[in-house]
Amino acid sequence: MFNLVLTRLVGLTTFLNTMLILPALVLLVLSDIFLRTFFSAPISWAHELSGLLLLSMFFLAIPACVEKEELLSVDLFFRGLSPSKQKALRLCSHIFLLLFSLLTVWQAFLGARDSIEYSDQAYTIDIPFWPFYVLMIFIGLITGCQALRLFCNCFLESSCSAQVDSKV
Repeated sequence: MFNLVLTRLVGLTTFLNTMLILPALVLLVLSDIFLRTFFSAPISWAHELSGLLLLSMFFLAIPACVEKEELLSVDLFFRGLSPSKQKALRLCSHIFLLLFSLLTVWQAFLGARDSIEYSDQAYTIDIPFWPFYVLMIFIGLITGCQALRLFCNCFLESSCSAQVDSKV
């Protein structure tokens, strides 16, 4: 059940990234280029909004990267280690991912609270920052649950060594 919920949440983040954020970003950038080039009338808030959309794309892609095990790794170094050391490194990486997720959730919570309290918003367009902080909290929670699941699977089962053997 837990795995199914996580898989659906990762699917939701991928769907939002692919069907909402990316098309909006492309449309915004192309519109700004067209208006700036042909009418000498750039969209004043395009740069700021594109930065917020890129931030959203980055955070929405993290759970999919964790799910597909496409996070940054050094395979050349990793392949030269014994299976027990590979498993130990995988356990450590899952712990670090969990700690990173908890830190992200905590800092995003503080940012959202401050953003709401001080009505913090973008300079050139009336977009409050708190929804972006809430998105970071949501992604941090998903990634933390994924890291916990990976850690438990690797620690309690032999699936971690199976993953190691299949990657080599």
